[in-house]
Amino acid sequence: MVVGKNVKGFWRYQAGDCAFSIRPHNGFWVPFFEDEHLGTYQSPQIALQELVGGSTFTPSSGVWPAELELPDDLSDWVYVPFGPAP
Repeated sequence: MVVGKNVKGFWRYQAGDCAFSIRPHNGFWVPFFEDEHLGTYQSPQIALQELVGGSTFTPSSGVWPAELELPDDLSDWVYVPFGPAP
């Protein structure tokens, strides 16, 4: 797992029926609910902190991430490496 310019993957967490992820995008890190962009941050740790603290955009579904007790440590999320390009 590499954080920085040579990003090799992203993190995901399944909270019941709700799928969250923190993915790289244009040099920044973005927390997602399903495929919905919830903000843009400088690091995956900051994106996670803002997500679990309820400081991101609210998903259009009305799900409030801060109420789901998401883990606040990336080591508790599933790291998904990017596969080789087809």
